Amino acid sequence: MIDVVITSPPYANNYDYADALRFEMTFWGDVTGWGDIHDAVRKYLIVSSSQHSSREKLKVNDLLDEDAVQPIRNELSAVMQQLAEVRERHGGKKHYHTMIGAYCRDISLVLRQLRIACKPGSRMCWVIGDSAPYGVYCPIEKLDCRTCSSSWFQKLSF
Repeated sequence: MIDVVITSPPYANNYDYADALRFEMTFWGDVTGWGDIHDAVRKYLIVSSSQHSSREKLKVNDLLDEDAVQPIRNELSAVMQQLAEVRERHGGKKHYHTMIGAYCRDISLVLRQLRIACKPGSRMCWVIGDSAPYGVYCPIEKLDCRTCSSSWFQKLSF
């Protein structure tokens, strides 16, 4: 059982962690190129970039139907809808709307597993970054705190 968790989980769309991982895994000979990275590792990572969410071909309704986002469903839905609307006005049409939904789902799933692994009375400290893809503010810290509360963690502060 775990006493303390200190971490800085991926930030939503600030960095494509899989790209750095590709360089490392290519250097060590674990993959031969970008095509190998998804099957080897990326599909197991927290979805934190628009490239990752577009590769997964994620659907808004599927993400919002997930039990993991139930505590934040309404607020998450509003942010995802706003991102989907703004997306249509941009040339790249990046999948920020599904990225943010998958990101929140994945963080919730991590928190659920941490709750199982942590001892009663253990402590966690997370460094959380906010996100504003296409200029749409996504209140990641609020969503993470509400998700954390629903996972039976107590005494939250931000």
